[in-house]
Amino acid sequence: MELQKIHGLITNITQHYSAFAVNTEGQNTFITNNLARFLQLSVGDQVLMEVVPNHPDKAQTIPYRAVGCVKLKESLPEESPEQPEHGVLIEIIERQKQTPQQIAEDLKAVLKAADTYLITSEVIAAYREDNPEHAATTDKDINNNLARMHSKGKIAKAEVWGSPEQSKCSFNLWAHNVSRFTL
Repeated sequence: MELQKIHGLITNITQHYSAFAVNTEGQNTFITNNLARFLQLSVGDQVLMEVVPNHPDKAQTIPYRAVGCVKLKESLPEESPEQPEHGVLIEIIERQKQTPQQIAEDLKAVLKAADTYLITSEVIAAYREDNPEHAATTDKDINNNLARMHSKGKIAKAEVWGSPEQSKCSFNLWAHNVSRFTL
């Protein structure tokens, strides 16, 4: 297995701190949580990665996985042929972003497919599993969309409070409809 070097832009950090980067061709690369945490990666960071082909079951949507990575603090000189312009990477990310309406449709499908209610992190994980090509959609985008859908009466929400002294609920439960909250 031969290593390739790819320049990319971090587009997403998951709840468990795994990361995804996109290169100038729009191909995604998975970065393990150990590597992402060690490098303290953030969305928008530019990285130079040593990659190998991803596992066969994931390779169709995420062709590479990083086995080594260096966070670049400054852009490389423009005369370097390996250095894409930052604007090109931003343009690719924007093309990958879903509209709030598209996110809402995908979230509704996730909740409809669930046999029961889901906590927010389960909704996010299911969305990511069903839509790996939309790495530019952040956890905040998903959470905000869930709240909007509930306020419009399109999905059901239940708040769980650990104690009456709390200023906000401990976590939310989400469902396609209120009947999913009954056993």
